[in-house]
Amino acid sequence: MELAPSIAVVSDGAAGNELQALALAGALSSELPRIWRLRARWPYSALVPQFAPVLAPGAWMPHLDEPWPEIAVGCGRIGAAALLSLKRASGGRTRTVQILDPRVSRRASTRWSCPRTTACRGRM
Repeated sequence: MELAPSIAVVSDGAAGNELQALALAGALSSELPRIWRLRARWPYSALVPQFAPVLAPGAWMPHLDEPWPEIAVGCGRIGAAALLSLKRASGGRTRTVQILDPRVSRRASTRWSCPRTTACRGRM
């Protein structure tokens, strides 16, 4: 398997979310991942990812900025919403992997990973 030259981890910073994303990122790339611990501004923070529009990279705190990674790994609801932003901002060049079920369309990410103990309920 060829490892990704650039990788990023996006999450809300909660240990349970971030550690899973970091573990997967470590398996996908020999490079250290860029880590974005994000939150959305009000009112989007109450709506992401199910009901908020895809946020612009500058709407996140801290901002998502270039260079865009080749692969981005997200975990949790904030991670899923941020992956949508990254995918759009990169023009679709960033491949995305979502861990856990954020209850959004499965089309939102390139790949999904859910533990056996969690039913992936994302809509197709």
